[in-house]
Amino acid sequence: DMSRLGPQLLHAIDPQRFAKPAISLAQELSPAAINTGYLALPPQHFVGREGYLTELHAKLSQTDRVAVVAGFGGVGKTSVARAYAWAHRAGYQAIWWLNAETFTNDVLGQAGELIDGLGNLPPDEQVKAAFEQVEKRGQEGRPYLLIIDNVETELTLPQGLPILGNKRLVTSRNEVWLKATALTLDSWSAEVAQAYILDQLPGSKANHAAELAKGLCFLPLAIEQACAYCRIMGKPLADYKGDFRGYAQKLEAKPELLAGALPNERPVWGTTGLMIQNLIDLNQDQALKLLSYLAFAPATGLPREFVATYLM
Repeated sequence: DMSRLGPQLLHAIDPQRFAKPAISLAQELSPAAINTGYLALPPQHFVGREGYLTELHAKLSQTDRVAVVAGFGGVGKTSVARAYAWAHRAGYQAIWWLNAETFTNDVLGQAGELIDGLGNLPPDEQVKAAFEQVEKRGQEGRPYLLIIDNVETELTLPQGLPILGNKRLVTSRNEVWLKATALTLDSWSAEVAQAYILDQLPGSKANHAAELAKGLCFLPLAIEQACAYCRIMGKPLADYKGDFRGYAQKLEAKPELLAGALPNERPVWGTTGLMIQNLIDLNQDQALKLLSYLAFAPATGLPREFVATYLM
């Protein structure tokens, strides 16, 4: 799981800045017990999404129902959830970041004192005990915020989440939720996408930025990855367009690898694949920087086979 590599890779790139354990960084940055080993740092480039934070906060404030940030892969669901957690951390007693695929382990990794002395119980019983304590504490003081990332559907949402006095936030590619309040994200506007590219890659031509943004369907993650690729590889935007076009053609020749991608997700699968493909040709410093970026900005739904077999 690339999202777990972030702190270690960043330490390898810049030991002075990231010498402290992730939890120490969390305690310095936040009055809430955010475990940055799970949540990671706030999004570095968070643009064109500020209004969503206001709307999401209103949804969480007005209801005990699950709040869902929905949209196709690469549209920025995880970034919005992370940005919300850091922006509103003072309002919560603690914030837990839980990945749907590793839910039980993530709960146990963040429960800490809530499950002291319960190590002899099965993991599911420890999770239940932890949630009972969370519900009790949430009713007595500030709420806990539980963020569950990458939930497939409403039916696969983990059961037994603490409700009374607490808040639950989910990210999902699925926009249909019957017992939740959903916020569906859109791609960037053309103006925001072009401005972002020109800000990240000074000296680029406006028409090149506009063409790339359109070619990547104004998808935030795809555009962020394209800019990161250019910076790390030292390539101008005009050259990237050719690299991406060539890689996309190879990708289209292997349709089985795109079977799980929604039509709007294909650009970000392409930008991710292009970064992975070039890892084998980079020096150590470039490779670490590229991996660190991918660790904090992985494409949602990308199958293991895509990474394992498509180093073309």
